[in-house]
Amino acid sequence: MLRILFFLIPILSVAQSDSTVYLRDCQTYAYPCWQGCDSLAKEYARRRCTSDQIKSYNRQNFRYPSDGSCINGTGVVQVLITETGEVEDVKVLRELGGVTEEAIIRLVKSYPLLIPAICEGQPVRTWITYPVKIQLE
Repeated sequence: MLRILFFLIPILSVAQSDSTVYLRDCQTYAYPCWQGCDSLAKEYARRRCTSDQIKSYNRQNFRYPSDGSCINGTGVVQVLITETGEVEDVKVLRELGGVTEEAIIRLVKSYPLLIPAICEGQPVRTWITYPVKIQLE
């Protein structure tokens, strides 16, 4: 059985146009979240809901490479979410090697629209970073 775990780490930065703005510099902000999680009142509840939804989506949609070349281990993925909530870019910061990385990038790029991050009341492009653990049992 394949177990794939994804955990969200706090967002590192918000990219606006050509410059980078750190969320800690925003007076008011909201992290990006999965559709449906935005109705929760507390930020930590929205983040937990988003993490749970991402894990569920990943478990249902990850396709183990048919050639058996998937490697067990933990990698780190960075995802750019646009002002409209689309996944624009995916970077693997800590590689797992082989077809596994390609499968993870393909999976993350298939995410449905997310609710974008908000800084000072405006939607902004956002990088989120999280570890990915793949374990075949």
